[in-house]
Amino acid sequence: MVSTKKTKTPKARLAKKAQLEQRLAETQAQLAQQADLLNFAHDSIIVMGLDNVIRFWNRGAEQGYGWNRDEAHGQVTHVLLQTVFPRPLEEIQAELLRAGYWEGELVHTTREGKRISVASHWALQRDADGHPIAILEINNDITERKRTEEALRRSEQRLRRLYGSGLVGVVYWDLNGPIIEANDRFLDMVGYSREDLVYGRINWLNMTPPEYHQVDEQAIEELKATGVIRASFEKEYIRKDGFRLPVIIGSAMLDEEQVNGVSLILDITERKRAEERVQKLNQDLQQRAQDLEMIGEELRLTNKALHVANEKLRIANEGLEVSLAQEQATRVALQAANKELEAFTYTVAHDLRAPLNLIEQFAGIALADYGAQLEEPGRHVVRLIQENAVAVNCLAEDLLTLSRMTQQSLVKRTVDVQELVRQVLADLKEAHAGRQVEIVLGDLPAAQADPVLLEQVWFNLISNALKFTRQREVARIELGSVGQVVEDPRNEMEGTNLTYYVKDNGAGFDMANADRLFRAFQRLHHAEDFPGNGLGLAIVERIIRRHGGRVWAEAEVDEGATFYFTLEA
Repeated sequence: MVSTKKTKTPKARLAKKAQLEQRLAETQAQLAQQADLLNFAHDSIIVMGLDNVIRFWNRGAEQGYGWNRDEAHGQVTHVLLQTVFPRPLEEIQAELLRAGYWEGELVHTTREGKRISVASHWALQRDADGHPIAILEINNDITERKRTEEALRRSEQRLRRLYGSGLVGVVYWDLNGPIIEANDRFLDMVGYSREDLVYGRINWLNMTPPEYHQVDEQAIEELKATGVIRASFEKEYIRKDGFRLPVIIGSAMLDEEQVNGVSLILDITERKRAEERVQKLNQDLQQRAQDLEMIGEELRLTNKALHVANEKLRIANEGLEVSLAQEQATRVALQAANKELEAFTYTVAHDLRAPLNLIEQFAGIALADYGAQLEEPGRHVVRLIQENAVAVNCLAEDLLTLSRMTQQSLVKRTVDVQELVRQVLADLKEAHAGRQVEIVLGDLPAAQADPVLLEQVWFNLISNALKFTRQREVARIELGSVGQVVEDPRNEMEGTNLTYYVKDNGAGFDMANADRLFRAFQRLHHAEDFPGNGLGLAIVERIIRRHGGRVWAEAEVDEGATFYFTLEA
């Protein structure tokens, strides 16, 4: 059988090719018209041939990648942009030819060398006969979105770690009373189970004793007004077993409707127990002091009776011996109680530092990693937690210092006071950086003292002067001595001694309150004006008293102050 199919002549093939080229030119012209419209799009729009050579490059691509249109034309896209594909390019091209489109995420490199992530959409362009002739690629820069997603993921991980850390209770609540969600730490605190939470059996209003309702009402008013509790407050919860749980609470609202909120809850049971033990020890000390006063009164009456008669003298002497024995026993007991109190203070201060450091660190992590995602009320709550942890940690550190100053062995030797003070001033140089501080260093004779403890005395007094001159435009601090004093003003120190002083032009104080100055935790100024915990001068007084000297101060309000102390020459 003879085939009737006609073989195309070269002339016919050329005509067909010309026809195809004409259609391609017409299609490209249509694409160019469309490109004029797409040129103003913010997304990067690229038209390339099937060989991936760039034929169109809009303004969005120029702004996104850095190459202008003339520089991009004729370049292979994945070579120019150093494209990182999610899978081999051949597979993507095969899918594009099969389905007519492809979309996914790519990594490109800009002209400046910056790596960016894009959401890429490819569409296959065909001619009138359905033949593929070009590829339209639209890229949307999602770099910041990817970074945000990753940061959010990390934030969620850290929040989950904080939520499950066991350091503090975390509670999500409704103002009407129901606990919506809580971590295991909170459930352990109040003795309820996860099942109780799921079935809505935990209600913060029902757990609050009646005497704390007013405290809660004040906190709710502040939450509604500001969205956050500016200062954490103490209250109690009634556990499921009926026992009371003392806590510190910091809270913030979570929605504009002012219905739902979150609270961080710290169990302070151990702190309360410690306070009770300290209070009991103080009561015992007061009782023992009263006993000593009674014994002293008995001694005075006994001495008066000694003058009545010789017979009464013998009887009185016997009674006196008994009383002296009792007094000695009481003094021994008082010394033991003091040592016990100091040891207890050291233990409490030492054991508080670890949880306080963790609270401070976790709050710092929350601010650093989640601060950008939190609103200002939330950041304020975390900052309050961090600031309070730092303040209590400083208090614990000062308590440890106070305890060490009391227990440390006293090793006296001749100390070059002039050189010691120069070293202290060098150590404190950063403390007044950026301020105008005039320091006048006078004559400081050598003294008999423990050099380590004496350095602490000068450090605390000079630090105190720097703090209370903070509001002066030019602070002036004078360090010196008033020479030898043969007799101590209160006859508390035998022999010849030296008197040193630290004088400043700071805030001063009312001399009516001078008797409180060297007591622990006593402050004569507001903490917001001059922060501190009232232990610095108490440490100074204990050290000087252990040296057999004394310390006192003279001042006027807003006229500065002068602190004096004596040492053996």
